[in-house]
Amino acid sequence: MLRRYGKAAFVLNIPRGGTVLDVGCGNASACYIKGLRPDIHYVGVDIGDYHQTDDSKSLMDEYIVSSPQRFSETIARQGDRFDAVISNHNLEHCNDQEGTLRAMASVLKDGGRMYLAFPSEATRGFPSRMGTLNFYDDDTHQAMPRWAQVMSILRGAGLSVDVAARRYRPPLFFIAGALMEPWSSRRRRIDRWGASWAFWGFESVIWARRT
Repeated sequence: MLRRYGKAAFVLNIPRGGTVLDVGCGNASACYIKGLRPDIHYVGVDIGDYHQTDDSKSLMDEYIVSSPQRFSETIARQGDRFDAVISNHNLEHCNDQEGTLRAMASVLKDGGRMYLAFPSEATRGFPSRMGTLNFYDDDTHQAMPRWAQVMSILRGAGLSVDVAARRYRPPLFFIAGALMEPWSSRRRRIDRWGASWAFWGFESVIWARRT
């Protein structure tokens, strides 16, 4: 596994036949997750059809669309039925980050796990590049998630933290990013495989568990 604590590794560790809530399920996320794990029961929730396809919609066992204002409430209403919750670069787009975190924690079963990835606080000082390297390159980003606050909310909601990478730098991708950095800097754009993100430590990654 090239990214030991990446999204794919998390998905592959979900119990067989598990029920999964994908929070912010745009960009045809269901195709990726069900491609890895066709056995899971997939529930997607979002505030609209963000780059969904006919294939991605057909792969969802449940698809929930909410307003931005009621997003955390919509999540919380699902009840504690999930073996896993995935929030992959969704938190930074939320109007109510604290409410969304608490809602995601509340729907986990005992022993259920959460995957969180969001931009590191350090990204405020990164250079601006096409594809997003500086937090403010993406004008759909809301407030910057605060690492200490996120950790405090998760623990306060009864979750223990198994993985806490404030600036996640998987080694092979870091090396690839270092080799590609002259090209990336010259073209003012990042690659599409995540090497630039790994080199700079763009992502904060957390795996948490309801004990």
